[in-house]
Amino acid sequence: VPKNFDIKAESYNNGHIFIDGVEGELNIESYNGPITLTDIAGSASASTYNGAVKVSFVSVTEGTNMAFSTYNGDVDLTLPGGAKMTAKMKTNKDIYTDFENFSLDEAKPSTNSRGRSGSYKVKFENWVLGELNGGGPEVMMKTTNGNIYIRKNN
Repeated sequence: VPKNFDIKAESYNNGHIFIDGVEGELNIESYNGPITLTDIAGSASASTYNGAVKVSFVSVTEGTNMAFSTYNGDVDLTLPGGAKMTAKMKTNKDIYTDFENFSLDEAKPSTNSRGRSGSYKVKFENWVLGELNGGGPEVMMKTTNGNIYIRKNN
Protein backbone atom coordinates (compact mmCIF):
# COMPACT_ATOMS: atom_id res chain seq x y z
CA VAL A 1 0.00 0.00 0.00
CA PRO A 2 1.12 3.62 -0.30
CA LYS A 3 2.89 5.11 2.73
CA ASN A 4 -0.03 7.48 3.51
CA PHE A 5 -2.92 5.06 3.82
CA ASP A 6 -5.69 4.26 6.32
CA ILE A 7 -5.96 0.52 6.98
CA LYS A 8 -8.66 -1.70 8.45
CA ALA A 9 -7.37 -5.29 8.66
CA GLU A 10 -8.90 -8.38 10.23
CA SER A 11 -7.69 -11.95 10.70
CA TYR A 12 -9.52 -14.78 12.40
CA ASN A 13 -7.43 -17.92 12.75
CA ASN A 14 -3.65 -18.08 13.18
CA GLY A 15 -2.99 -14.98 11.14
CA HIS A 16 -0.10 -12.74 12.17
CA ILE A 17 -0.90 -9.20 11.09
CA PHE A 18 2.28 -7.23 10.34
CA ILE A 19 2.25 -3.62 9.11
CA ASP A 20 5.41 -1.57 8.66
CA GLY A 21 6.07 2.08 7.77
CA VAL A 22 2.49 3.22 7.15
CA GLU A 23 1.15 6.67 8.04
CA GLY A 24 -2.57 6.93 8.68
CA GLU A 25 -5.39 5.61 10.82
CA LEU A 26 -5.02 1.88 11.54
CA ASN A 27 -7.83 -0.32 12.88
CA ILE A 28 -6.54 -3.88 13.31
CA GLU A 29 -8.33 -6.95 14.70
CA SER A 30 -7.32 -10.57 15.04
CA TYR A 31 -8.55 -13.56 16.98
CA ASN A 32 -5.76 -16.13 16.97
CA GLY A 33 -2.60 -14.30 16.09
CA PRO A 34 -0.24 -11.53 17.12
CA ILE A 35 -0.40 -7.99 15.77
CA THR A 36 2.82 -6.12 14.99
CA LEU A 37 2.78 -2.51 13.79
CA THR A 38 6.28 -1.04 13.31
CA ASP A 39 7.48 2.43 12.40
CA ILE A 40 3.94 3.72 11.97
CA ALA A 41 2.75 7.32 12.11
CA GLY A 42 -0.75 8.53 12.91
CA SER A 43 -3.15 6.66 15.17
CA ALA A 44 -4.04 3.02 15.76
CA SER A 45 -6.28 0.60 17.57
CA ALA A 46 -5.43 -3.08 17.72
CA SER A 47 -7.04 -6.04 19.44
CA THR A 48 -6.57 -9.80 19.44
CA TYR A 49 -7.50 -12.65 21.74
CA ASN A 50 -4.44 -14.91 21.47
CA GLY A 51 -1.19 -13.15 20.75
CA ALA A 52 0.85 -10.09 21.57
CA VAL A 53 0.01 -6.58 20.41
CA LYS A 54 3.25 -4.76 19.59
CA VAL A 55 3.01 -1.20 18.24
CA SER A 56 5.90 1.16 17.50
CA PHE A 57 5.17 4.78 16.53
CA VAL A 58 7.56 7.23 14.89
CA SER A 59 4.92 9.96 15.35
CA VAL A 60 1.44 10.08 16.86
CA THR A 61 -1.56 12.12 15.73
CA GLU A 62 -2.19 14.60 18.56
CA GLY A 63 -5.54 14.50 20.34
CA THR A 64 -6.51 11.01 19.15
CA ASN A 65 -7.71 8.31 21.55
CA MET A 66 -6.33 4.83 20.93
CA ALA A 67 -6.88 1.29 22.28
CA PHE A 68 -4.71 -1.84 22.39
CA SER A 69 -5.93 -5.11 23.89
CA THR A 70 -5.35 -8.86 24.04
CA TYR A 71 -6.32 -11.65 26.37
CA ASN A 72 -3.28 -13.93 26.07
CA GLY A 73 -0.19 -11.87 25.36
CA ASP A 74 1.71 -8.67 26.06
CA VAL A 75 0.70 -5.17 25.04
CA ASP A 76 3.94 -3.47 23.98
CA LEU A 77 3.68 0.19 22.96
CA THR A 78 6.64 2.32 21.79
CA LEU A 79 6.13 6.10 21.50
CA PRO A 80 8.24 9.14 20.63
CA GLY A 81 9.81 10.79 23.69
CA GLY A 82 7.54 13.86 23.55
CA ALA A 83 4.24 11.99 23.15
CA LYS A 84 1.46 12.98 25.53
CA MET A 85 -1.21 10.59 26.70
CA THR A 86 -3.41 9.56 29.56
CA ALA A 87 -2.97 5.82 29.95
CA LYS A 88 -5.79 3.57 31.14
CA MET A 89 -4.24 0.17 31.84
CA LYS A 90 -5.45 -3.19 33.13
CA THR A 91 -3.50 -6.44 33.57
CA ASN A 92 -3.12 -9.31 36.00
CA LYS A 93 0.65 -9.12 35.53
CA ASP A 94 3.08 -6.15 35.47
CA ILE A 95 3.37 -2.72 33.86
CA TYR A 96 6.78 -1.43 32.73
CA THR A 97 7.96 1.89 31.30
CA ASP A 98 11.27 3.62 30.62
CA PHE A 99 9.70 7.11 30.42
CA GLU A 100 10.89 9.45 33.17
CA ASN A 101 7.80 11.69 32.81
CA PHE A 102 5.23 9.01 33.58
CA SER A 103 3.09 9.53 36.67
CA LEU A 104 0.46 7.21 38.15
CA ASP A 105 -2.84 8.41 39.55
CA GLU A 106 -4.35 7.02 42.70
CA ALA A 107 -6.94 4.30 42.04
CA LYS A 108 -10.49 5.57 42.54
CA PRO A 109 -13.69 3.59 42.91
CA SER A 110 -15.69 3.22 39.73
CA THR A 111 -18.99 2.44 41.44
CA ASN A 112 -20.48 3.95 44.54
CA SER A 113 -24.13 2.94 44.87
CA ARG A 114 -26.59 2.24 47.61
CA GLY A 115 -27.57 -1.43 47.93
CA ARG A 116 -30.97 -2.85 48.90
CA SER A 117 -30.01 -3.03 52.55
CA GLY A 118 -29.16 0.67 52.56
CA SER A 119 -25.41 0.08 52.62
CA TYR A 120 -23.07 1.54 50.01
CA LYS A 121 -21.28 -0.59 47.47
CA VAL A 122 -17.85 0.65 46.41
CA LYS A 123 -16.13 -1.18 43.55
CA PHE A 124 -12.60 -0.86 42.18
CA GLU A 125 -12.17 -2.07 38.59
CA ASN A 126 -8.37 -2.58 38.88
CA TRP A 127 -7.62 -0.04 36.15
CA VAL A 128 -4.35 1.82 36.57
CA LEU A 129 -4.35 5.40 35.33
CA GLY A 130 -1.23 7.29 34.38
CA GLU A 131 -0.11 10.40 32.56
CA LEU A 132 2.76 10.57 30.12
CA ASN A 133 4.36 14.01 29.70
CA GLY A 134 1.49 15.72 31.52
CA GLY A 135 -1.34 13.72 29.96
CA GLY A 136 -3.28 13.89 26.74
CA PRO A 137 -5.75 11.74 24.82
CA GLU A 138 -6.77 8.44 26.41
CA VAL A 139 -4.81 5.37 25.39
CA MET A 140 -6.36 2.17 26.73
CA MET A 141 -4.10 -0.88 27.15
CA LYS A 142 -5.61 -4.12 28.42
CA THR A 143 -4.38 -7.71 28.76
CA THR A 144 -5.29 -10.52 31.11
CA ASN A 145 -2.35 -12.91 30.76
CA GLY A 146 0.49 -10.61 29.78
CA ASN A 147 2.53 -7.56 30.71
CA ILE A 148 2.09 -3.98 29.53
CA TYR A 149 5.16 -2.15 28.21
CA ILE A 150 5.32 1.57 27.43
CA ARG A 151 8.65 2.28 25.79
CA LYS A 152 10.42 5.43 24.62
CA ASN A 153 11.39 5.49 20.94
CA ASN A 154 14.96 6.79 20.94
